[in-house]
Amino acid sequence: MFIPPVEMVQYVDCAETTISPLISKELQNRIQTCLPVLLHSGQMYSVSPIKRGHNDMRNFIVEVEGKKYVLKLLPLEIEEQKALKVLYMIEESSRLQIGPKVVASSISERAVLMEYIDGPTITPAMAREHAREIGVSMRIMHTSSQNPHTGSAKHFDDSERRYRFIQERSNFPGAKEAIEFIRENAPKLSSDCANVHGDLHPHNLFWTEDGFKILDWEFVVWDNPYIDIGRISTSLAFDETADTLFLEGYFNGTPTEQQKEQFLLSKKLNYACQVLMCFKITDLILAQEQEPLDLTAEPQEWSHYMDSFSVATERMPLQFFYDAARCASKKLSSDL
Repeated sequence: MFIPPVEMVQYVDCAETTISPLISKELQNRIQTCLPVLLHSGQMYSVSPIKRGHNDMRNFIVEVEGKKYVLKLLPLEIEEQKALKVLYMIEESSRLQIGPKVVASSISERAVLMEYIDGPTITPAMAREHAREIGVSMRIMHTSSQNPHTGSAKHFDDSERRYRFIQERSNFPGAKEAIEFIRENAPKLSSDCANVHGDLHPHNLFWTEDGFKILDWEFVVWDNPYIDIGRISTSLAFDETADTLFLEGYFNGTPTEQQKEQFLLSKKLNYACQVLMCFKITDLILAQEQEPLDLTAEPQEWSHYMDSFSVATERMPLQFFYDAARCASKKLSSDL
């Protein structure tokens, strides 16, 4: 994974180490415990933290004898069923060659060691160039066998919770229209179920010389695959040309009119979800920090927000989320 360089911390061996202050004491202890399980005891290694993602996994670069790996740690308190669900999909995506190669994993340690991907997280401009290949990778993911550790879920339930949160605080204009669109149209999204990633955005997607790679499977469920393909298109700001190539790769040919209609509906539903998610983040930041917010600023094009988000290494400012929510609201009310 391509991450901005951080200080590498040299470890003497698996038994006696010097830990960097960049890594919390709790995680230092976990690393010292799990690496001997995943590596041969006594191997020299170095570790540095990875600052990326917006989830409850911990990510580290581990270098052993000049070769780099990525160590992912799930919270120790996570239920075994959820840990099995996540580790299964990491290993399955590795087997299908749409994820990093897994070197070793341990359910007891809630840890997995994978190959290091030497490439950037994907940007919308890069994705548009490889839209067809991305569609093929998504088809491979969605036609894989059902994850035996996951059940079905109602993806849009999160939107109801976000709307209640916004309603209790700011009640931003556009939030009500977004939840009403979801309530009316989510039942119209129809398809056989598949392993749905549920959190596809640029920070979870990489482009490498070996093709498109998908990361971070904490939210995987057995659900409608249009949820993912609509999210890919909106998160990567696909234009009409990119959508056409993407769908041809996904459906292995020209999609039917019904498939096109379902795809466009899934995009609209994803814009509605983005309205609620970005307004909720706006409310959370407002409650914690005194950042300036211009309620009258004119939103930019959707691609601007996705371009900026794809290369961000720190939290985006308050204005970004408020304006992105209003932009998504405009997309929801326009023709795609």
